[in-house]
Amino acid sequence: MRTFEILLVACLLAVLVALMVPERKRATVIAFLPAFAGLLTVVHLAFEGYRWHMLPMYVVVVVLLATTAPYVARQLKGAPPNEPSKALRVAGIVACVLGLISLGFGMTAAAILFPVAPLPAPTGPFTVGTTYMEFADSTRPETLTEDPNDLRSFTGRVWYPAETSAGFRRVPYSSGTPTIGSITEQGGEFPAPPDILFNHLELVPSHSMLDAPWATAEAAYPVVFFSPGFLSSFEGCQVYAEDLASHGYVVISVDQPYESRSVVNDDGSATPFSQEHMAAYLEHLEAILPAWERFWTQADVVQRREIAREILESEHFMDNVLRIRVADIQYVVDWLQQGGALGPGDVADRIDLSRLGVFGHSMGGAVVGQTLLVDARFTAGINLDGFQWGDVVSGRVAQPIMVMYSDFFSGANEFLTEQYGPDIRAMTVRGSTHMDFCDDAYMMPITKRMGMAGPIPGDRMVKIGRTYIRSFFDKHLKGEDDSFTDGPSTAFPEVEFADYLR
Repeated sequence: MRTFEILLVACLLAVLVALMVPERKRATVIAFLPAFAGLLTVVHLAFEGYRWHMLPMYVVVVVLLATTAPYVARQLKGAPPNEPSKALRVAGIVACVLGLISLGFGMTAAAILFPVAPLPAPTGPFTVGTTYMEFADSTRPETLTEDPNDLRSFTGRVWYPAETSAGFRRVPYSSGTPTIGSITEQGGEFPAPPDILFNHLELVPSHSMLDAPWATAEAAYPVVFFSPGFLSSFEGCQVYAEDLASHGYVVISVDQPYESRSVVNDDGSATPFSQEHMAAYLEHLEAILPAWERFWTQADVVQRREIAREILESEHFMDNVLRIRVADIQYVVDWLQQGGALGPGDVADRIDLSRLGVFGHSMGGAVVGQTLLVDARFTAGINLDGFQWGDVVSGRVAQPIMVMYSDFFSGANEFLTEQYGPDIRAMTVRGSTHMDFCDDAYMMPITKRMGMAGPIPGDRMVKIGRTYIRSFFDKHLKGEDDSFTDGPSTAFPEVEFADYLR
C-alpha cells in the first residue's frame, strides 16, 4: 500500500474504534477524525490516484462523514452531547466491527491479489530509458480492415541504456489503454474481464525513464526485437525488456493494431480491436480445435508430427497474423538502416544493426522462427512457449535458436527437429504454465489462483527467464558465453534441457 493509503486506513481504524465509545466520554478531537479522513482521501486521490481495491474505504469515508456531521456540528456550536439510545449504540458497535472485518479482509485480499508493487529492479549497470514510436508503411496495405485504401501503420516502444535518470519521470507500468471495440464487447467464448480490474497497473512504477538521454559506450548496442502474444501488447514483458536494456541492449517492441486489445496512437486516438478479426479468430478455433485435441492426446512423436503438419497446412488465420508481424519487424529494421532515429536526438551511432536478435512469447514465439527463416539480418532468436507457425515446417533455420517451454507446451515443436537447424537449445521450466513467461504471474498474483500461472514462484520465474534470455543473447550477439544455455545447471534445477532437438 502507498503512503496516503496507509494513513487513511489508520485514520479510519481510529474513527471506527472511537465510535464505540459513548459520545460524552469522547475527547473533543475525535469528532473531527472523520473530517480528517475525508481530507486524507482527497489528498490520496490527488497525489496517488484512485484504484478500485480502495472502494470499501471510500464508501466508509462517505458514510462516516454523513453520519458524524451532526456530532461535529454540535461540537462546533458547543451544544451538549445527544446520547443515542442503547439499542442504537449496540447496532453501531456491531456495524463498526463488521465494517472493520470486511475492510480488513477486502484490503488484504486486494493487496495480495492486485498489489501496487514495482517491477523487479533491472540487474545491469545502465539506467533504463524508454520512448514511444509510431511507424507508417506507405508500401503495404492494411489487410485487417475492409478499407482498400488503408495502409499499414503501428506503434512501437523502445527500451535502451540511458545516461542518467535525473529530471526524468519513471513511466507507469501500464498506460491504461482502453478496451475499445474489443473482446469485452465481442463477448462470446472469450469474454474479457472489465478494464477497471487492472487499473492499479497504471499506478505501478516501472524502472524506465521517459526520453532520458542515451548512454554513451565504446561500442554501439545490439538490437533485440520483442513480439508479444496474440491479443497482448508490448507492455506484457517489460521485466525482460528493462533487464536487457540495463545490460546494454536496445529492445524494440511493436504493438499490433486490430489484434491487440486496442492501440493508442501518438495523437491520442485509439485503434480499436477489430470485431471482424475476433470473429475470424473464433471461426478459426472452431475449425482447428479437433486437430489440436488429437495433437495433445497423441503420445507417438511421429503421429504428432503428422498432426502438426496437418494443422499448419490447413491454417490460414494464425499464418496471416504471423506474416503481418514479421513484416512489421522487417519494416522497422529497414527504416533504421535508412537512417531512422529511435527517440529524441540522433542516436544512429549507438545502434549496431549487424547484431540483431528477436524473442517473443506465444504467437510472438512463432514470429521468432519465421523471422530467422526469412531474414538473414537476424543473428539469433528465442521462442518463449510458442507453437511454430509459418514456413519453418518446410524450411530450415540457420541461426541459433532457443525454445523455452512451460510444462504444458513441453515438446510442442519436436516435429521440427530438422527444421530448427544445427544450433538449437530446447528446455522446459518445470512448474510453469504458458502465462509464466510474461509479466502477469509476477504483477498479478491472482493469475495463480485462477490457474493461469503455475506453482513456480513469480520472482523465481523472473530470475530464470532473465538469466537464460540474457545468457543466450550475450553469447550470440556479444560473444560472451557463461555456458548457461549449454546444458543443465545446479543453479536452476527447474530447467530441464531436451535432447531430442540437440
